Amino acid sequence: MSAYNHLPTVDLSLVSNNQHVNILKDTGVNVTNDYGTPNLLFFYFIPFLPDDRKPDLEALQDEIQSWNAWELGQTEVQVRHRIADGSLPSDDATASRVKRTNYRAKVVDHLREVSETTWLVKNADSHSGPFSADVKVAEVNGKIRDVLKDFYGQESLPAQFSVILNIITDLIASQPDADNRYLFTYVYYYYDVDQKVFKPDIRQLQFSVTQTAAEGEKDTVKLDISNLNHVYSLLREKWRSVRHEAEEIIEAGLSLLCIVLIPISIPRPPW
Repeated sequence: MSAYNHLPTVDLSLVSNNQHVNILKDTGVNVTNDYGTPNLLFFYFIPFLPDDRKPDLEALQDEIQSWNAWELGQTEVQVRHRIADGSLPSDDATASRVKRTNYRAKVVDHLREVSETTWLVKNADSHSGPFSADVKVAEVNGKIRDVLKDFYGQESLPAQFSVILNIITDLIASQPDADNRYLFTYVYYYYDVDQKVFKPDIRQLQFSVTQTAAEGEKDTVKLDISNLNHVYSLLREKWRSVRHEAEEIIEAGLSLLCIVLIPISIPRPPW
């Protein structure tokens, strides 16, 4: 069951390369503050590479960024449509920003499942848990951190990802009543030294955390944490063959990607 079933449906009739891009030029709708809401983020882990490998890295970065920008452009069309029909709020309240951002996450997830199969292949699914227990309020922060690190410790992610989890954990613990659902796109620009080729590790990391009052326990909450991960491959030649048809939506999405993208440098490998 999707973590986003409570949100409006995705209208696939709006998914096009340039047909609906004009809705993004409507200056009467300003939801730019939404992009300070970390429920939808993109992380690019970029290794240090010698100069002779950088042109190939830059070409790969361009392809992956344009792909993610296409997704964000399509997502924003859906958000504007749902604001217009009243099924998403248009105000700047924190809860409204979170709701719109979680809807964006729903759209990204839906696009990858339904609309991107020409250039995107899902290789595997995985999940840990779910975790459910009564926890003392004073221990919630540490428990969320431990559970998420346990979940993602099994995924062989770079050590830097634990720092990200610490920041998100503090945020979740500080706002127990918020809709704490998160969808992260993780890209590791892995370079295979033996084959001298890039093999990007692309994953979708999705988790939710809810806290509800434990019956009869004033200083205790029921803590529920669940996650679901997907591993993808981007078919680069397929994407290159279609991206030229979507330059306007990609351009619109790039301005959004630069806000929600967190590039992280990885130390030089031992070779």
